[in-house]
Amino acid sequence: MINRNKKNSGFTIIEIAISFVIATFIFIPLMSIIVQRDKERSEATENDYSDRIVASLSMYLRQNGYYPCPADPTLEPGNANFGREMRAGITCNVAAPVTAPPSTKNVYIGALPVTDLGLPYYVAANKKNWKYIYAITGDLTDPTTFDGEGGIEVENDFGNPSDTVPFIVVNPGEDGKGAYTISGGLSNISCLAASNQAKDKENCDYDDAVFLDGATNVKDTPTAIDYFDDKLAYNTISKKSSHWVITKNLQTAGKIEISNRNGGNIGVGLTSTPTNKLHIRDAAGGTAMRVEADYTGKGGKVEAQDNITVADTLNAENITGTNNTIFRTNNFCMGEAMSSGAGYACCLGEIWNDPSTAASEDCCTQNVYTDLAAGGNKVCGNACTEDILDNDGDCCSKYEVDSSGQCCTGSSVLDANGSCCFASAMIGGYCP
Repeated sequence: MINRNKKNSGFTIIEIAISFVIATFIFIPLMSIIVQRDKERSEATENDYSDRIVASLSMYLRQNGYYPCPADPTLEPGNANFGREMRAGITCNVAAPVTAPPSTKNVYIGALPVTDLGLPYYVAANKKNWKYIYAITGDLTDPTTFDGEGGIEVENDFGNPSDTVPFIVVNPGEDGKGAYTISGGLSNISCLAASNQAKDKENCDYDDAVFLDGATNVKDTPTAIDYFDDKLAYNTISKKSSHWVITKNLQTAGKIEISNRNGGNIGVGLTSTPTNKLHIRDAAGGTAMRVEADYTGKGGKVEAQDNITVADTLNAENITGTNNTIFRTNNFCMGEAMSSGAGYACCLGEIWNDPSTAASEDCCTQNVYTDLAAGGNKVCGNACTEDILDNDGDCCSKYEVDSSGQCCTGSSVLDANGSCCFASAMIGGYCP
């Protein structure tokens, strides 16, 4: 019997080669999936950045009434002015503004002012660390010239312009053509070089306010004809909504202030052009406007420099006026004066309020005036015969009030000059 020793045998070269081929067929598609997933996540993040940027610019407008100026693209995050708008007073401190003819509006171009927008520093750049390019219409950064009209033109692949927009944010893509890094370094791919034939160079040439929103094409080198990897974010503006400004109330936490910069009239519930600064119409016949100080339903404070005109009823707990103040209305409530035997109600006609005690606050009937002669108290009195009071509160005929506003006493009468004297003392119809 012959015994043979068996040796441990390994994989042959052919077997190993076959294994590599099989692994390749497995891992190449898997790696493609991983790369594609990473790309999709990166694009989703950048889309999120774009949404946050546009929303922050819109909020900045509502809070301040104008858009921010661009930031300096050469600064890095450690710099105190990183992400701060370049502004001198109400004017953008940005050199060489550009235009988009035929518009003559200046447009400023720079980096995103992320700090002033309340965004984190890393939102200033895309996932490849290239800073976003931010262009803004100059008139819209100044509260004194804000008119809601954008001066930036956006074109498509065929050169057709869209409506002008107020601002535009350019994501310079993976190549970062003409952009700055997050650290402030300029890309080595110039947008002004003659050798650069790429479509997206229009977005970084800084020589006009025209931008291209084209289809993505990265099949060739970054300077080749038709190459385009930029992504643009912009928004139209409504002149109507841009007039409202929302700001935080620095004195009261949790409160905001809303103001309207409109120089014309504002209408509420109207079907026609408002004819007053605030023109309110309630077609249902309810309360068109209510002012309450403490939510009790008793009302707050309304101030008017000149006139308040009321068609129906005016209710007020406290009315103060200066010289020559006049109130005219058929129903007039002075606080909550108590009508005699009728509970709290409005007095009709012209009234004097009795200030002595709250319990004696009575309404004088129409055409009944207060005689102030006795002590000067404002109380309801008997009707004056001719419905006339002189300056002392005395009743007399309108023909018996002299030029100084006083009733002629006793049997004295008025002469032609409005002076009082006895008829027997007149000489030629005039008092001596």
